[in-house]
Amino acid sequence: MNLRRSHALWQDVLIDGAVRLVGLQPEDMTNLTDAAGKYKLDFDDAYQYSIAAKLDFEIVSFDSDFDRTDRKRKTPREIESEQPRGAEPPSEN
Repeated sequence: MNLRRSHALWQDVLIDGAVRLVGLQPEDMTNLTDAAGKYKLDFDDAYQYSIAAKLDFEIVSFDSDFDRTDRKRKTPREIESEQPRGAEPPSEN
């Protein structure tokens, strides 16, 4: 990806779009390692699981590893089918 296209992507998704970055604090790492052990998740999956648990987010993923957790997951197709075709996403006011 060239730099111009990369800049346009970040502008579209993170600055102008509805995507926001979230993360864990050092004190959350115990929950991450607990989830990794309990559900047999790798670090990346345990990180995503821990954020979802902390912020009460739904997990949307193609990764079936989340099916082993208490939070489960939805696939992108399931999320897509929840929104009526042609409907605009809610605006942030």
